[in-house]
Amino acid sequence: MSSFGYNMLGFGSFPNRGPKFYEATGGTVTTDGNYKVHSFTSSGTFSVSVVPVDPSSADLDYLIIGGGGSGGNNSGCGGGAGGRLYLENYTGITSTGDITVTVGAGGAAKSS
Repeated sequence: MSSFGYNMLGFGSFPNRGPKFYEATGGTVTTDGNYKVHSFTSSGTFSVSVVPVDPSSADLDYLIIGGGGSGGNNSGCGGGAGGRLYLENYTGITSTGDITVTVGAGGAAKSS
């Protein structure tokens, strides 16, 4: 007959592992399932107050949509195309602080 045993000694407690999620304010905040969505329709500040200990373990996605330019006043003159930038599982925010969000007026209509 064979056996295997071990002794385990432990002292103290586990260290504080820190926060698991981002916390921020700014824009119009809504909730979509487990996500908080910050929407900006005018310029403002996105203020990050808590960053997770391991940013790669927290989901942080962002979407930027740029409006198109104005169309011409003549038939067949189209406007400039808009654009978008979508980053999924972004880990670039590694410290607390403010991020300026600028929302422009878009392209003005051509009058003549």
